Amino acid sequence: PVTLGAFDTTLSGVDAYVAAFDFCGPVDPYGAACPGSGGFLPTLSLSGCSAAGATVAIEVAGALGGRNAFLFLGTQQATLPIGGGCSALVFPLIGPFGPLPLCPGGPGGGSVSVEALVPAACAFATVTMQGFVDDPAGAAGLSATNGLEVKIE
Repeated sequence: PVTLGAFDTTLSGVDAYVAAFDFCGPVDPYGAACPGSGGFLPTLSLSGCSAAGATVAIEVAGALGGRNAFLFLGTQQATLPIGGGCSALVFPLIGPFGPLPLCPGGPGGGSVSVEALVPAACAFATVTMQGFVDDPAGAAGLSATNGLEVKIE
């Protein structure tokens, strides 16, 4: 968001404008999700401003309801086969964070959203993340989300 304010300089009667910017880093999805029950592909998304000291919401959606999700973080994108044509998309694997209980529902109906504070010390860092869901119909008993690359400003 951009905040603009006008004030009179009183030096020459000319209005001056000051702009204050809130810088948010880009959030880019990458890689392929791995299906679970019913062939549904769970998704991972992030909303909010990915800036140091800000609060963001991380959401896993489209998964098997009533199960648990786990979040892994990393510092770079990867393609590490985990079986069944599925891959871990982050490296190194930091985590798991969870379990995060998904709301009840059938295949494709489970979701969870958690708020997280971006540490101030992470300014200008790049973080990758991926979610996995305990799903007996998925490869190796898991379904997996897409990856997200988050650049923190």
